[in-house]
Amino acid sequence: MGAKSKGPWPYLSVVRREPVPALLQELKHENKDIRFSVILVPGEVDPASRAAVPAHISALQDENEDVRYHTYEALGTIGLDAKEALPALVLCE
Repeated sequence: MGAKSKGPWPYLSVVRREPVPALLQELKHENKDIRFSVILVPGEVDPASRAAVPAHISALQDENEDVRYHTYEALGTIGLDAKEALPALVLCE
């Protein structure tokens, strides 16, 4: 048996060719399932991914509840590097 996967795209942490900015473009995709899938990736690739925070702040306003919920989770994974998201989090319902 192989090692257990720690996330949806474990190979991204090995490649490390700046996947976060490219993936964050998919947060604008019309398909909610794609937005939902992409929202957690930056934390899987690099838990301290500051590059993802502005896109996550925008995703807090997504029309889909699942996307918003997983945005909260993703910001928690990023941790203190996501402190700029606090004002937007306070405004969320």
